Amino acid sequence: MISDPKLQFFLLLTISFIIVRIPYIGKIFKVVNTMIHESGHAFAALLTSGEVLGIELFSNSEGVTLTKSKSFFSSFITSLAGYVFSSLCAFFSFYLIKKGHEQYIFYFFLSIALINIILWVRNIYGIIWLMVFGGLIYYIYVYSNDEIKNITSIILSGILLTESIFSTIIIIIKSFTDPKSSGDAANLQKETHIPAFIWAIFFLCQAIYLGYRIVLMYI
Repeated sequence: MISDPKLQFFLLLTISFIIVRIPYIGKIFKVVNTMIHESGHAFAALLTSGEVLGIELFSNSEGVTLTKSKSFFSSFITSLAGYVFSSLCAFFSFYLIKKGHEQYIFYFFLSIALINIILWVRNIYGIIWLMVFGGLIYYIYVYSNDEIKNITSIILSGILLTESIFSTIIIIIKSFTDPKSSGDAANLQKETHIPAFIWAIFFLCQAIYLGYRIVLMYI
């Protein structure tokens, strides 16, 4: 493996970006970010006294979280949380890797997968994906050497980082071309009457900022 941590970081980050662009297979890997994104909505709902009705993960890499909120604040925070949670998870994942604590990346992803499959996800594809993903994470952590664990932790974190940025670019485009289909930005527009493209730009800015902070760790 490459001995230079900086070169290794940028190489594996590039691989992370390429993996999710591979036809058919890429959509399977994209669900890693979708799982984190939708979990962010669910955690935000619970933390603001809301209720999580369920999460669905789809084969096209999209997902949806159904929640019930008791107040404007709860609904607002829940809608805001998805993209922000993905970006924060990417940042703290790379922080842990930089500090030599890759094992916590495995604990984190396995815990999120278990929480989702036990409490929230009920559609067939979502259940199968979570079982396979959780099984692979467990197998790699228990049976692989430190080098494979390091590579896996960087690639998983890299998928979060690259998708947290790329997905917000897609939302910005949708917010201009078809605002009603711009997901969380559209929900926030309904709740605040602030145009969807403003929220989409906010999502992109926070993702780029945290991505920039991650890159600073390695240069």
